[in-house]
Amino acid sequence: MELRVADRVHGDVRLPPLLAAIAGTRVFHRLDGIRQLGVCAFVYPSATHTRREHSLGVAHLCGVAARHLQRLYPARVDDDDVLCVQVAGLVHDLGHGPFSHLFEELVGDDWSHEAMSVTLLDRVLPNDAARHFATHLAANVAFVRVLVRGLDSNEPLPTACGRPESKRFLVDLVHARRTGFDVDKLDYLARDSLAVFGTNNSFGIERIVHAMRVVDTPVAHVAFDDGVAHELADIYRMRARLHRQVYQHPRVLAVEATLVDALHAAGLDHPPVDVDHFLQQTDAVVLAAVGGATVERLLVRHTKVPCTIALATRPCCAVCGHETRVRDAFCAACGASTATRARVAIGGGGDICGQTFERGCKLTCKSGMRCCRCCCMCKLRGKS
Repeated sequence: MELRVADRVHGDVRLPPLLAAIAGTRVFHRLDGIRQLGVCAFVYPSATHTRREHSLGVAHLCGVAARHLQRLYPARVDDDDVLCVQVAGLVHDLGHGPFSHLFEELVGDDWSHEAMSVTLLDRVLPNDAARHFATHLAANVAFVRVLVRGLDSNEPLPTACGRPESKRFLVDLVHARRTGFDVDKLDYLARDSLAVFGTNNSFGIERIVHAMRVVDTPVAHVAFDDGVAHELADIYRMRARLHRQVYQHPRVLAVEATLVDALHAAGLDHPPVDVDHFLQQTDAVVLAAVGGATVERLLVRHTKVPCTIALATRPCCAVCGHETRVRDAFCAACGASTATRARVAIGGGGDICGQTFERGCKLTCKSGMRCCRCCCMCKLRGKS
C-alpha cells in the first residue's frame, strides 16, 4: 500500500509501497527526534521541523525529478531507476546524529552521516524488497548506496550497480558532489525558509525540477534549461540569506558553543561504539544526558535581556526630580521653586528654553542661540 502524506511544502505526497515499508520502521521514525536545523530552534522557536519530515519531502522530489527524466529519456531511465532514486532520497539522512551537523563536527572528521546512512540501509529494507524490482535486488541496493554517497567527477559508476556509465547522471538528483545542486537542497531550502521566515517556494521548485536536462559531456550529468536562470539565482540568494540570518546567526553559534562545551564535559564527544548505540541517540537523549542546567543556559543564552530606556521630555525639579511643566513656577510634587531647574544644553554652550520644544518655535537670536520670540520665560527674549 502506498504512503500518503500531507506535506507542509509539497502538499499531497504519495510514495510507493516499498518506501511506505521503509518509512514505517523504527530506524526511520528515529528521525522524528532529530531536528533539521539542530540548535536553531533555541533561537527561532518555529524551526522545529525534523529530519523525518525532510526525508519524506526529498523522496517525493526524487520521484518527481526521476519520472520527469524518464519521460524525456525513456531509453536511459527505467522504473527500477526511479524507485532506487526515491529510496535513496528517503534514506539519505538516516545517519544523522543528534543536532544534525553539529554531531559530525563534535565527533571528528572520521564520522560521516552518509556512511552511516548506507550502513543503516540493510536495517530498513523489508524482507520482500526484491518483489518491488524487476531486476536483481543486490544491484539495486548497491545503486542506492552510490546515490546516497555520491560520486566525484572522475569516479566511475561501480560495476556492482549493474548499470552503464551513461546512467551516472541519476546520482546528481540525490547527491550532486560536482555542482552541489540537487533535490535535497531544493527541499531543505524551501522547508527551512518556511519554518523560519514563514515563506517558501518563492523560487518555483516544480518549475526547476521540470527544467532538468541530461548533458553527456564531460560525463553524464544533470543540467538545467536556461529558462529557469532567475529561479536558480533565487535559490542561491535564499541559501545566502539562511546562512547569514539562521545557520550562522551569532546567537545560534553561541548556543552551539554552549552545547559543545557541555558535551565535552559530559564525555559525549566521541563516536558511538556501535550502530545500536547510535540508534538510541536523539536530541532529547543528549539534552537529558548533559543535565537540566545546561538546557536552561541554552534556553536563555540567545535571549537578549529586556532593557527599557526612559527619556525625560520635560524639565525635572532640582529638589525631588519629578517632571514639571515648562510654565510651572513651582513643582507640583514637592512645592519647590522651578527657578533652579536644569536647562537643556546645546552645542554652542548656551541653553534652550522649554517653550522652544513645546511650541516648536525655532528662531535664532543674534547671539546664535535658538530661542522663541513668544516665550515669556526666555532670558534672551530681548536679543531676538
